[in-house]
Amino acid sequence: MPLDRIQSTVLDDILTGYGGVLAGLQSLDDWREESKTLLTIAHAAAYMDGTGVRELSAVGRQYVNSLLASELTYFDAFVDAIAGDGLDEATVQRRLTMYTDKLAATNDAGRYAIWQLPAQPRDGRTQCLSNCGCSWRVEVLSVEELDADAYWQIGKTESCPDCLSNAARWNPLQIRGGNY
Repeated sequence: MPLDRIQSTVLDDILTGYGGVLAGLQSLDDWREESKTLLTIAHAAAYMDGTGVRELSAVGRQYVNSLLASELTYFDAFVDAIAGDGLDEATVQRRLTMYTDKLAATNDAGRYAIWQLPAQPRDGRTQCLSNCGCSWRVEVLSVEELDADAYWQIGKTESCPDCLSNAARWNPLQIRGGNY
């Protein structure tokens, strides 16, 4: 399934479930667990879409599990904020969109898995979080030797300091023999 379809499907499913919470048809805790399952499946699907294969590799599982360890902790805090502060629907939708936007970073991690890049745009490690507009450009020098030059490319008119630093530092990121 293409990334945009994965993102829209999981966002629709999670928002539909949240509508059930608002209507009193589902508890917030049940919605939390259902949403975490949907996000887990979506990240696995996004990674596989990036690699172009139908099975999650050991490296892919490791990436997805590592990402989800922190991502689902943040999601729990977000749901706790809904319970405690009663966030308005627009804020909830905006935050949920950030969670599904992050699927693009997982997709890129799959696309560039062979190169084991040190970070992905929208992976949450830059100040712009999942709003990052940057991308990688990878120039393959030799697949057999695992040699490539990778460039962190700024994608927006305004970029956060972390992305500007990445663009300066990884211009190019020289990968030789699979190492940088």
